[in-house]
Amino acid sequence: MPNGRSWGTVMVGPRDQRPVTSRLPWRAVVSALLAGVLTVALVPVLVWAQADQIPTGSTVRVANTDGDRLNLRAGPSTTDPIARALEPGTTLTVTGSARTVGGTRWLPVRTADGQSGWVSQQYVQVVSTPTPTPTRPPDATPTPPPTDPSAAPSSDGQMPLGRPLTVEAKVKFPEIQGREQEVTIWVLRDDQPVVGAAVTIETWDGDDATFDEHFRDVEPTDDEGRTQSIFDVRHDKGTVELRIKAVAPDGGEGQTTVTYFRR
Repeated sequence: MPNGRSWGTVMVGPRDQRPVTSRLPWRAVVSALLAGVLTVALVPVLVWAQADQIPTGSTVRVANTDGDRLNLRAGPSTTDPIARALEPGTTLTVTGSARTVGGTRWLPVRTADGQSGWVSQQYVQVVSTPTPTPTRPPDATPTPPPTDPSAAPSSDGQMPLGRPLTVEAKVKFPEIQGREQEVTIWVLRDDQPVVGAAVTIETWDGDDATFDEHFRDVEPTDDEGRTQSIFDVRHDKGTVELRIKAVAPDGGEGQTTVTYFRR
């Protein structure tokens, strides 16, 4: 042996669990042994790192191989056939959960051209992970509509009357002589038509302070909240006032007046 130095043999782990033998001087052996002590100290850290699960769908690349190619194997073991050798920097897609076999954590992957296999997880580096799908919050319980106090029974158990109505009316002839008169009536609530409202018409011609109930045969309001009445005018001249009342099916009431002049 040259220079009286002794030589030793050290086994160095390669990129796919295949040992490579190299002859080193004794000082290198000592250094390797010291490095081994440090490696033992770091084992918990490495085990913890390998225990990290890389999510399915993540993109990884071949790394930490010192320029060597990484074996893509048909299964998670060094006894499984080598499907191909991957160059450093090759990107792969993770297709499932890692599996630990023989102290090595194997990662199922797929190449860019669609070939599947297993690689040692310690020789890949995560490039990106899939964006998690946001969890849809449970449907909120719909807020019930506000209760209309007028729709609740009173203390004596009787249902109260509905809300007031808006009544509008228009005569066909503002001035008339010896012919039929026609009045059109609209019944609304909150600007919406009230269907089926009962309508009555009373007249007052100024002779006294009372209304004569002449027109009670008015049809209930239709889908547009409208109804009409056609009647013969009286022979007396002067202003005639019509008082129109409406009652909705829920009891809500409303009224209006309209006039015309009789020649």
